Amino acid sequence: MIPFEKYTNNGNTKCSFIHGNGFPPLTYKSLLTELSNTLDITSMLLRPHWNETSSPYKLKNWRLFVDDFIQHANEQKITNSIGIGHSIGGNIILKAAIKNDKIFKSIVLLDPTIFAPSIIYFWKILSLFPKALENFPLAKAARNRKTSYSSKEDIFISYRKKNIFKNIQNKQLNEYIDSIFEKSQSRYELNFSKVWEEHIFLKSVYDDMYIWRNLSKVKIPVLIIKPDSNPVFRLNAVKKISKNKNIKVVTLSDSSHLFPLEKHKETTDIISNFLP
Repeated sequence: MIPFEKYTNNGNTKCSFIHGNGFPPLTYKSLLTELSNTLDITSMLLRPHWNETSSPYKLKNWRLFVDDFIQHANEQKITNSIGIGHSIGGNIILKAAIKNDKIFKSIVLLDPTIFAPSIIYFWKILSLFPKALENFPLAKAARNRKTSYSSKEDIFISYRKKNIFKNIQNKQLNEYIDSIFEKSQSRYELNFSKVWEEHIFLKSVYDDMYIWRNLSKVKIPVLIIKPDSNPVFRLNAVKKISKNKNIKVVTLSDSSHLFPLEKHKETTDIISNFLP
């Protein structure tokens, strides 16, 4: 059975949430707590967070994760539900909606990792030169990630200094830290494989023409929320995806790719106003 976590408060509308790479579900505790007032949330874990998993070195593209989710949906009898995904999670949710039109009745993609065809073709050319890929910033950061600290305070001090977290409040930063570190004897250790994290970044684009070739199959309402600062979901992709009139794209001001952590209440409001 595909591992997953549950977030339930008073909500009864079934919802599947898929997290970002290196950001397990508890990272989004503030957001999921808000959403669980109206939604009954199930969050499948991506393979880096499984106790037992296959080798990341065999990963060819993200199709594996789409297949994992569809298996999870079958196991949990998920149909006619809400789908929400952040980053890679948004990519997986959209591909799953294309592949199986019975799972979702509407979906929300939070700055999804979806690139225009020109970027896809460029990436495939770049992949012919492995040394060039080794310097891809996100993969390099994952490869060099520090995995052990002497105390939680040391983790917080280190992460508080990182530019990527500058707009995240202390509470949400601590939620992120708690989601990825566990105490082991006298130290705090990263609780997932950074090798998996790296390889997910390296294989991020290879299967994405599937989206563009099948976009017309998307008949359900789709909301894409993107930040106004350095979005992953960029303008050329926005223009192309907006040709499908079922898809609406909105921009959240004063935010970055991590806006689900930075602005969880605003994100909840936008999602709630979109959902029936």
